[in-house]
Order: sequence, then C-alpha cells, then structure tokens
Amino acid sequence: MKDGDTILDFGCGWGSWLIYVAEHFDVKCTGLTISTEQLAYANDRIKKLGLENKITLLLIDYRDMTVDKYGQFDKISNFEMSEHVGVRNYQTYMA
Repeated sequence: MKDGDTILDFGCGWGSWLIYVAEHFDVKCTGLTISTEQLAYANDRIKKLGLENKITLLLIDYRDMTVDKYGQFDKISNFEMSEHVGVRNYQTYMA
C-alpha cells in the first residue's frame, strides 16, 4: 500500500479496514456491500471521522462492479467474502 493508490474492498462490511487505510495512507478507497445496515453504519463512521473525501461506499453486488462502469483500482481486498460467494461462483467472483 502506498500513497496515491486506489483501493477496492469487496464486502467492506462495517468499513473498519477502509477507515484504517484512509487514516494511514493518502489513498482513495471504494467499498462494496449489499447490506443497507452496514452501509449506513460505515457511512456514519466515515462522516464522523471526516474521511468522506477518501472513502466511497457503494450498495451494489460484486457482479455489478465492472471496469467499464467504475474504472480500475491499484489494490483489491477481500476479507471473509469468499465464503459468502461460494465455491460455485469463484470464477465469476474473480473475473
């Protein structure tokens, strides 16, 4: 991880990892979630910490995250997401 990187986090959950990264590096972060509850909580934390200009959270399914629509990222993270995707969908997930 280095300053200037763009970060994508699949299944960002409560936003903790992206908040940590944004606090310690000069990066632009994007997180994906399908949970409205996690999105609301994470956005509230991000706002309280003044990190709105560094972190964007999207309420979308990972299958809707395309390069054509959202561009490319320097780094991609995935914590505890693969078990939710399931083995049957790994190829689609990795694509």
